[in-house]
Amino acid sequence: MLKEKLKLLIVGTNESESKKIVQECRLSGINEIILATGAQEALNYFKTYNVNICIIDCRVDHKKKIDLACELKNKFISPIILIVPALPAEILLSAQMVNPFYMLISPLKQFELCRCLELAIRFYSISKELRNEQHENLNLITKEKFLFVKVKDRYQKIKLQDIILAKASGNYTIIILKKSEILISSSLNIVEKSLPGSSFMRVHRSFVINIEYLESFFGNTLKVDVLQVPIGKNYRKIFLDNFIII
Repeated sequence: MLKEKLKLLIVGTNESESKKIVQECRLSGINEIILATGAQEALNYFKTYNVNICIIDCRVDHKKKIDLACELKNKFISPIILIVPALPAEILLSAQMVNPFYMLISPLKQFELCRCLELAIRFYSISKELRNEQHENLNLITKEKFLFVKVKDRYQKIKLQDIILAKASGNYTIIILKKSEILISSSLNIVEKSLPGSSFMRVHRSFVINIEYLESFFGNTLKVDVLQVPIGKNYRKIFLDNFIII
């Protein structure tokens, strides 16, 4: 279950169905539930409340509801669940054309509603992780001799040869250069993957060094340019195996 509060929007259900859905949502851990009667109201709620999951009842005024589902799918990435009648068949077929996340066939069955919500929550959780990873990757654009790092609202070019080391700082990374240092909103793991392994080496869970600046080492300490950097226990053997030592 996600730690954050999920927001669910229910569009166009009658009072008894709304109560059933709301009850099941609360049991599934969704406490922020918004009710909308029409398409425009639903769109406004999506923009205002950052809706995570949406349930649309297509049993009444189905054409407008299916059009709404299609519009939401094109504009947002939240899972869309449709409630549709078993008959007439054309409503079911029209709903299938939207390719919703899930279709619930009326009358609603509690176990199916429960399962549907569990899947939607899981889908949202995985999607969010992927989006975060993609967003983090966008903070770095690497070429052979340089990279661009995102600094506030712009991308700044950095020559790889100017990077002395990268140091973890929580979920951020400090890139230490010859004459300055830059804090970027990418983890050290992402930075490590973006740097060429021929020149950069992970020596500690908190440090990636440019081996061109490695001056000496003694015990469990490296001298990188004028800085002293620890060698992590799990990285020591890999570090030593990369050099000829006589």
